[in-house]
Amino acid sequence: LSYRAKELNADVICFGHTHIAGAEQVSSQIFINPGSIRQPRNRTEKTYAIMEWESPSSIIVNYFNVNGERVHELTYEFAL
Repeated sequence: LSYRAKELNADVICFGHTHIAGAEQVSSQIFINPGSIRQPRNRTEKTYAIMEWESPSSIIVNYFNVNGERVHELTYEFAL
């Protein structure tokens, strides 16, 4: 995934399939997995993610449950 993103000059990579909610920065790339609304893994909450690109170098990723309530322990802030 990282190699393909580099080929496309992607700074943010959104992916799924694992159903594990989380985000991390590796070098200059940010990887975001929204989790799953249907079959979450490693958490009981069914989640989705919303990314806010505040400025050219500031990204915030917040996670929410199916009721629209924020999952506070799944908040990530990144600087590119």
